[in-house]
Amino acid sequence: KTHNKKSLSEILYEHMRIAVVNMSLQLSDDFTFIHRRAKRATHAGGLIDASCAGFCYLNEGDIAIEESITEKIGRELCLRNDEIDIKGITGVHGRYTPDFSGTIDLIASTSLNSRQLERRIAHKMFEEYFFIPNEKIDSYVVEHFAYKQDMSSEGAAALLMPLEKKLFLKTLDCLRESGRKISFGHIEEGVF
Repeated sequence: KTHNKKSLSEILYEHMRIAVVNMSLQLSDDFTFIHRRAKRATHAGGLIDASCAGFCYLNEGDIAIEESITEKIGRELCLRNDEIDIKGITGVHGRYTPDFSGTIDLIASTSLNSRQLERRIAHKMFEEYFFIPNEKIDSYVVEHFAYKQDMSSEGAAALLMPLEKKLFLKTLDCLRESGRKISFGHIEEGVF
């Protein structure tokens, strides 16, 4: 479990003041669940986001990544811990230096399909939600983040990070060509 060990570099734990988890949830029928944030939300109101997101909790001074995302999965998507396979951290992106408040991106999967999930989710938690075919995530992000500009950068990052490397780089090129970009770093063996 990620909250029982420091899976990111020490400097992140020393300097991060606010941490957020943002997850891309892939369903058994090869769709990814995403949603639109409420217009009244204090951050990125009305914008399309990834599957599930929110503040990270601290557990005795450690960032409780897995505890935080499983709580949100349970509350928003009405899924039990045994119905989710958290595959891991796909990236970290931050803003507002020097305190490196930022987002920890995760990927997870479930054995539920889109129809089963739709029957279970807490509909009142979502302004709007969508089931996007996994093979169209790249073009969906380009359309909504770059051109329609109705997607948050955090949601775009969380959805792009799980892509195969060649497709990920091609998609970043498309974003740059449109005048929009997201800067990504690398995590190697938990070091950013």
